[in-house]
Amino acid sequence: MRPGSHHFIVYTYDESAQGNLPLEGVYRDIRNFDGSLNPNVLFQMQFQKFISGTQTRLFDYTFPEGVALKLDPSFGFDMNSHYNNYSNDTIVGEVYNNFYFSELADLDHIAEILQLYNNDIYLPANQETTLNAKFWIEEEIGEPINIFQLFSHAHRLNTQFKIFKVNQDDSEYKELIYISYDWEHPPIMKFDPPMFFNLRDGIEMEATYYNYTDEIVEFGLLSVDEMMISFGLYFTGEQLSNDITDILPDNLLLHSNYPNPFNPITSLRYDLPEDGLVNITIYDMMGRKVKTLVNSSQTAGFKSVPWNATNNRNEEVSAGLYLYTIQAGEFRQTKKMVFLK
Repeated sequence: MRPGSHHFIVYTYDESAQGNLPLEGVYRDIRNFDGSLNPNVLFQMQFQKFISGTQTRLFDYTFPEGVALKLDPSFGFDMNSHYNNYSNDTIVGEVYNNFYFSELADLDHIAEILQLYNNDIYLPANQETTLNAKFWIEEEIGEPINIFQLFSHAHRLNTQFKIFKVNQDDSEYKELIYISYDWEHPPIMKFDPPMFFNLRDGIEMEATYYNYTDEIVEFGLLSVDEMMISFGLYFTGEQLSNDITDILPDNLLLHSNYPNPFNPITSLRYDLPEDGLVNITIYDMMGRKVKTLVNSSQTAGFKSVPWNATNNRNEEVSAGLYLYTIQAGEFRQTKKMVFLK
């Protein structure tokens, strides 16, 4: 995308759009040339199904090995570019999209599209408002799932967007798995290995808005409205094996964080071959402790912990180079990562 772009999203459709599909190869604007809204385009947008998107100029995303998204060729792709033009000049847009394909025989899992909306948005004028919405896997999907991508979407009043993993049987359990502080450039979080959700697990969205205008703002598709959406990709099924010996790592290993460089959140993955006390700490380049992410006894397995670029006082840290160290028994390993603003 060129500078000035807000987002680029690739959608598809399903059977619910039969009879309401847009014409192939036709450019459609949400507004008419006189500035009025185009009701036909707005109507068609309600049938769109998210595939992937970005709010950065360059984006390259690959699925986990053995996973691909199956798309019905009857519905194709609908590419959505959003520009905010606050100037008196015409912007000439430019977007490109490349797709990679896999043979069905080479796949282990078929991916599905995750779309979670909270349309119940009411933001009083000149106030900060935090909204929460929970979605239970049992009700939304109906079978266990493995999520490998998450992406948030909101508009200009959004100051923070969090996604938690929650559980119906444990009201105290609330694991932060995604966070964004920048509505214009939310991170696209990749989970590798995918994050497993059983039927009793759920997803809770928490979004904070500061309505600095003198008008009440509610849900809507326009830039002056607001949104609270989580997009993602997943595949169904249980974890890889019921035999614990088959899914335990052979060695203790600290992986490179992803993404790196990052803004504002990154994921630190590590392999723990046996139960034990684990400490993961972030340091600055002067060797000063910034934040302790993990300091507890853990069971063996493939682990992941997010860092949202804050210190132990939950204050955002400065951009720059940071070190993260894992200590487990006699094992100690350190890697570098870069936080950008």
